[in-house]
Amino acid sequence: MTGDSSLPLSRVPDCRAASPLRWGIMGPGWIAERFTESVQVPLAESIRTMAVADAVRNQLGIFSPAKPLEAPDPGPPNQSSGAFAALMAALAACLLARTFFSDSGSTMSATERKALSWP
Repeated sequence: MTGDSSLPLSRVPDCRAASPLRWGIMGPGWIAERFTESVQVPLAESIRTMAVADAVRNQLGIFSPAKPLEAPDPGPPNQSSGAFAALMAALAACLLARTFFSDSGSTMSATERKALSWP
C-alpha cells in the first residue's frame, strides 16, 4: 500500500470551542423543568409574578444576572387570543399574497399588490 494514510484536516470548527447556547423559559411547569434539564445554559425566565419567577429560578438553577422587571398581568391567556388570532390572520394574508404574486397570471393591480406585500 502506497501513499499517504492520514485523513485530511477537518474544515469544520470544533463544536466544543463554540460558546454554549443560552435559552429563556416562558413559564413554570413540567415542560419547563424537562426543558431546562436538556439545555446547555438556562439563562432567564418570563413569568407573571416575581414570587413564582424566584421559585422557578431557584428550583431549576437559572442564573439571572439582570434585575428582574415585573410586568402587569395580562390576564388569562384566552383574553389575548383575539390579538393572537388577528396577528396570525395578517401573517396568513401576507404569506398568501407572496404566494399569489409568484403566479404570473395574477389579476391584482399594482396598488393591491403593494398594499399586501412585505415592507
